[in-house]
Amino acid sequence: MELLLIAAVIALLRWVAGKMSVEEEEPAPLPPPAPAPRPRRSRRAEPPRLPEPAAASPEPRQRADFRPPVAAPAVQPSPRRVSPYARDFRDAASLRRAVVAREVLGPPLSLRGR
Repeated sequence: MELLLIAAVIALLRWVAGKMSVEEEEPAPLPPPAPAPRPRRSRRAEPPRLPEPAAASPEPRQRADFRPPVAAPAVQPSPRRVSPYARDFRDAASLRRAVVAREVLGPPLSLRGR
């Protein structure tokens, strides 16, 4: 009787172990498929422009109070202030060096943002 009980417990343990391993071996469910890309709107084509009709006289008449527009004086933009180190950081390798320089020479992470 004891031997039958031990055999039943072993069979039950094997059955439980088999159930657990099957669940672990099942492949994970696939993620849902990506949505289809939205179609882009095409731009409307401009209607073809008709040529302007030629004037009857070669010189159009001007009104008596007509004054030609006066050109506005050109405004010179103020020169942009550039750091003397800006020339050193123009390409990708220089940019990497700049990031490393900021990490090394800048404030520690615990003091940033204060």
